[in-house]
Amino acid sequence: MEKIRQLYEHYQKGQIPTLAQHEIHPDLPLDSRERFLYFTLSVCLNFQRNSPALWQSAFKTWQDPSTNYLFFPKLVVKENLEKVQPDLRKHNLSLQINKHATI
Repeated sequence: MEKIRQLYEHYQKGQIPTLAQHEIHPDLPLDSRERFLYFTLSVCLNFQRNSPALWQSAFKTWQDPSTNYLFFPKLVVKENLEKVQPDLRKHNLSLQINKHATI
């Protein structure tokens, strides 16, 4: 328990480095459909990968008008796989070409 207390004290004093921002996301209303879709897709693709890198990729994908559609299921189903796959890779949102495109 003493080691835990010491660790906690170091954390409170800012002596343990942390990421400035982990889950980078667009400033969307908390109850908006867009916010739910943004977090849903991002989490679905966060399997065995560096989480900060995933969130940076998700945010870049969201901001890019040519790839933003990927967060909206109604728009994705209108596209063919040959478009979706490279769009998922454009900002490294997808690391597994086939599996992530299927998700």
